[in-house]
This record gives sequence, structure tokens and C-alpha cells, in this order.
Amino acid sequence: MGQRHQAYIIARVVPHGSPPDKANYRCIGAIHHQWCYGRLPLKAAIRFMTLVKQKDNAEIVREEVHALNGLYGSAMAEAPTIPDVPCPFTSFLLASAFSADLSDPEKWYGSSIIYESAKMGTLEGDNNDGITVIDVTDPDSFLFLDDCERETPVPIMAPISAEQYVRAYYSAPNDPNDSDAEGNIPAVELDVLSTIRPFESIPTIPMQKISEAWPTEYGIRQHSSEPLQDESFAEVAIGLPSLVDLTFGPAVELGLRSNEREKLELLLSLPEKSGRTKEILRSQCPLSETGIYLLSKILAFDLERGKVVDLSGFHLTSEEVVALLSPHGDVEVLNISNNYQMNIDTVDKLLSLIPSLRRFVVWNTAVTNSQVMDLLKRKPEFFRRRLEGFIHPAFMKLHDEFSEPKLYDEFAEFKSTAPIAFAQICQAKYGGGTSSVSLPYFTPGQIAQALADFLSPLASDHDVNNIIYSMGRSCPIVAACACHVRQEGESWGERAVTLIPTGLLTSIKKALMNYQGWIFLFIERDGVIQYTFLRRNLEVFDQFEKDLKEVWPPEARSPPAKEVQAIKHSYATKGRLYHVYDIHDFFKQLESEGRPPAAPKTLRRLFDLFSTASNRDGHGSLKLMTYETVLSYL
Repeated sequence: MGQRHQAYIIARVVPHGSPPDKANYRCIGAIHHQWCYGRLPLKAAIRFMTLVKQKDNAEIVREEVHALNGLYGSAMAEAPTIPDVPCPFTSFLLASAFSADLSDPEKWYGSSIIYESAKMGTLEGDNNDGITVIDVTDPDSFLFLDDCERETPVPIMAPISAEQYVRAYYSAPNDPNDSDAEGNIPAVELDVLSTIRPFESIPTIPMQKISEAWPTEYGIRQHSSEPLQDESFAEVAIGLPSLVDLTFGPAVELGLRSNEREKLELLLSLPEKSGRTKEILRSQCPLSETGIYLLSKILAFDLERGKVVDLSGFHLTSEEVVALLSPHGDVEVLNISNNYQMNIDTVDKLLSLIPSLRRFVVWNTAVTNSQVMDLLKRKPEFFRRRLEGFIHPAFMKLHDEFSEPKLYDEFAEFKSTAPIAFAQICQAKYGGGTSSVSLPYFTPGQIAQALADFLSPLASDHDVNNIIYSMGRSCPIVAACACHVRQEGESWGERAVTLIPTGLLTSIKKALMNYQGWIFLFIERDGVIQYTFLRRNLEVFDQFEKDLKEVWPPEARSPPAKEVQAIKHSYATKGRLYHVYDIHDFFKQLESEGRPPAAPKTLRRLFDLFSTASNRDGHGSLKLMTYETVLSYL
């Protein structure tokens, strides 16, 4: 059952064994959607293209695609075979775009997807509603392919336009000006027209690129002769270079060789040339003292315009980076990527030095995943400040790679070694079971924004059903929790994604027994929703675990059910295992931990949602969960 659709991502990648400048198109990611047809694929494609073009997202997409060069076969499952999900961040953006739209409470959309293999052909999926292909080398390029007969006939598995695709479901009126008796165009037709409109200025992907990506399905055609660009989404300069442009580079290089600092500073009087100067300095290996001096001047100039420092790709030692940044403790965005002299000690020192960091990009360095996880455990205070995004491969995994058996295997499938700072567990009788999301770090602003976005339908008696019937799907809340705090005027679709949150558990019991951070329970029963924010009472919980171990030793294969249940019941009066809070007290507790407060405007929006739903009677009403109810889930 379903109206199944697949979406694929292609990009230009250098195949294994090919010269560095010989790239061809291949598939780097794919998803399956069980119910995606009509207007939905078009809207999802626009959401994905919008996400990919955001500067912070594009930065990570470029790194993921670049990392594939020279490693894998040219197409599909050709050896060396590409991993199923070689670009997890890029695939996550695709999945988010096709499974969630939280931009408008009245059009709130939440669904679910399945990640497919990048080796899969376009004819191999369980499909009856066509496919979408999007090129991330050129994110303004798309293609729909269809293989089904519909109300309006279309070619069999042939490229079609966005309008052709949607008109297969919604026929165009005989008269474009068709309207009702009052002169109004039907709402569905208006939405169809608005869905098609963005594609009028977007080119379709040539079939040559499709044949490169899937040669056994579409025939081998002549490969693209375009040179491989180091930077996707690069702006193209138009026109001839000026005399200043021609002489600027040699002048900087001469100044560096002759150590003429005064002349170099004169060149900095051309602020529009700071980008070109950085390119020259990045090419210097090693970077001389004069080069470092010049870079320090450029950083000071850049910081006058914004609190952003990009040191990616410079040949600097850890000590030199720390020294450069020592005078600038108010930096908010820092990038030290593409430098294997950057190590975990560098990261440690910089996080100590710059408590104002909101975004810290550490890609292609000597910092390993396990070192990042260890830092989270050793110095959690670093992640309780303003840090919204620690951009490192450790947080860009679709599946947890750090797992170990847990003593209480009745309650947990595994225990993640990545600390869980916040988790949301949703469960609904009508909403398809249980869904969860967990975060290794967060700011109150991110949590307030995520909950306000995800729970926005609570404001309406009608729209609240969107949440109730989607609570068993993790994709919407995962998408909500994955981004930075948006600035004023920045839309949901323009968000910067900072990590791939993890959905680890399948029951509330497992979460209560294994999560040590904050837990938000959001449980629906017969249309009424109960919620609470809770955290372990560590001293009491330690005694609880000791009591359990006395009747259930590690070597025992199965628990003594009666004894374990008796211990659980005893903690109804013996001592509270969890501190339980409402929405207001939760954010007060976060501030007491030393975390920065969320924006008042976002908090008001969130509190108003909870107040509206709490004052509602019956279906869609919201009630605070008691400690006794929490204990019943054990």
C-alpha cells in the first residue's frame, strides 16, 4: 500500500583510478518515501535545494562530496563499491526536506522516509509515483522521471518537467481563467500553480548526466568534459581582470618574500582584496612570520565587520592558531578545517579561550570521533555555553557507531558512549507508536525553537491532529532539533543544520533507565496529551541501580521479574528517582545550570502554545504528567 517515490542525489566525483581532473556524475544518496506524489515531490525538491544553498550547509556538502574523489567506482555498484550512505549530512538534508515542513502551523507536514543505497539504480526501487533527481554540484538543477500511467499520459521512465509531473495528478483547467461563480480560482489549482512556479526558472538535468550516474539503465553517453571545480556553488566572475587585479597577487607574494610589512599593510588598504590575500596566504607552506602577521591584520579587519573567523586551509600550527585568536575572545563563528595540525588539544584550548563560540567547524583535521566524544564527557561545560554547532564528522552519523552492551538489556538495546544531553520521547495511541530524538549538546534557544516549531499545531483545535497522528514518526522532531537558532527574518527553510540528531530508543522504559540528561516526555492517550521535563535524581538513582544489581547480577541472563518489579514500586515512596518539571520550570533549571537564556520572543511563542493546549478540554488537550505516572513506565 502507498504511493511510493524515490529521490536521488547526484554529484560530480572523480572515480577510483581516474586523473584528478576527470570526474563524472554518480549517485551519492537516495531515499524512499512511501506516500509522496502530486505536489509533494515538487515542494520537497524546492525545500532541499533551498537547504543545500545555505552557506553553512553548502560548506559541509562540499566537504562530503570532495572526500569521495578517487575512492569509488564510477557508477552504481562498480568496484571499489561506494558505501550505502557515503554523504550522511547531504542525505540527511534530503530526508529532512522530504519528510518535514514546519514553516507554517496550518500546512505543517510530517512524514517518514527510508534511506536507500547510493548503489541503487533508479529502476530498483519499489516505485509507482516516479522519482526525483537533484544535482548538488549545481543545486539549481533537478529532474523528474516517471514510469506510470496517470490521468494525463506521460512518457515511460522518461524525463518530464515539474509541470508535467504535477499535471499528471491535477489536470489543467480547460480555460486558464476558470473560476467559480464568485470569480475565485479553486484553492487546489492555486496551490498547484504556486508549486510549479519556482521551477520555471530552474533548469532540468541533462540526460547525459543521468546516463553517467546510471549507465546500465540509460545507456553510456559521452561523459561531461567540464573541468572539475574545487568549490561547488562557486560564484563565476564575469569580465576581464583590471590592472590592479593583475598586479595585486605578485605584489603580495613579493612582499611576503622580502618581509616588507609596511608595504603589505598598504595593500590592505584595499579591503575588497582581503579574499584574494587569503588565497595567497593559504598557498604558502609553511606560512612565514610575515604571512602570519599579515593574516592577523586581515582577521582584525574582518572582525570589525562580523564575529566570523575562517582559518580553514591555512598551513598553521596549533600554537599559531591559538596565538592568532588570543586577542579575539568574542568570536562567534570559527573554522579551522582542512589542517591536520589541528588536534584535540587545539580544540580544547580554543573552546577555553573563546566562550562566545556559536559555531565551531572542525572538518578534515587530526581530531578523531572518539576524541570528540571524550571531550564531551570530560568538559561538558564547554557545551553549556552558546555553542549551537560543533561541526565535526562525529556528529554527522546516521547510525550510532559507539555502542556497547548494557547490563539492563531488558530496558536498553545499547548504551551510547556519546553523552545524551537532551532527549524527546513521543508516543501516541493513534500516532504510530513511539519516536525519539537525542542531542549530545544543546542551547536553551535551540530547544525552545525546536519545540515551538514542532508543536506549533497545538495552537489550533484542528491542526493539533497533525501532531497526534505523526508522533510515531521521528523525522519531524529530528529535523526541528537539527538546526541553529534562526535569526530575525530567517525562515524555517533557510535554516543551517548543525548535526544529525540520533533517534536511539523504542520505548520510554529504555530512556528512563539509560538517559542521564534531560528527557521530554510527550505522550498521547485517547486524544489527551501528557508531558513533562524530567531529570534523574542522581543520588537516589545510584541507590536504585545498586538495589537492582542485588537481585539481578550481571551474569544473570534474565531478570527475576517479581523482585525487580518490587524494587521499582518501592521508589514511589522511598525517594524520587526523577525531578519532574513543567515547561516554565524547565527553562529556569537550564538557566540555573549556567546556560544562556533563550530569546524572550521564542519563549513567549512556546509558552503560549502550552497555555492554549492546557486550557483546551478533551481531544488535543495538554496536561502535566505526575511523578507517579513517570514511575509507571518503569
